[in-house]
Amino acid sequence: PNLPSFQSLTLTSPPSSADTSRVQAAATVGVNAVALVPSVKPFSKQVTEDGQKKDSRILYEEAFQSLREGNYVKAATEFSNLLRSYPESPLASNAQYWLAECYYGQRRFQEAIDEFERVFLLYPSSNKVPASLLKIGYSHLERQDGATAWSVFQQLIRTYPQSPEALKAQSRLQEVNALLKTPS
Repeated sequence: PNLPSFQSLTLTSPPSSADTSRVQAAATVGVNAVALVPSVKPFSKQVTEDGQKKDSRILYEEAFQSLREGNYVKAATEFSNLLRSYPESPLASNAQYWLAECYYGQRRFQEAIDEFERVFLLYPSSNKVPASLLKIGYSHLERQDGATAWSVFQQLIRTYPQSPEALKAQSRLQEVNALLKTPS
């Protein structure tokens, strides 16, 4: 399905109230999109080549270990396989977040944005939503898209004002403001 994207908010100045409404509408669509996701079931099992059963927790730990080792390509493949095989796993929202981090670590910022957006669209109650929004903003900054970064940071601050990510977004707004004031 086509997922709403903050990228579609191409702004030349800080967002107007109409732009803010579009960001909020995207978040609302994300909340409704959860109805498409089946309810969470216990850890799933996968049969390995030697006939042993491996649950989704072990697959997650293996993927996370690849990420810790800095092997972003391998980790991305492992997280993707986990999500494809076990979309109902209790670890799915975390796997989605770390998949996005794999792309971010490779400096593949548009792919990172797409994957971070899936966190809040598919798992709106996940504790990874604020961190995903923060990383979407960071990714837009890396792409020199200060206006969209500004919009995302503002949405994060409004939606999760008490989160540690909101504090980080607030401090990055100064960088964004400087970027927006710099003549091209």
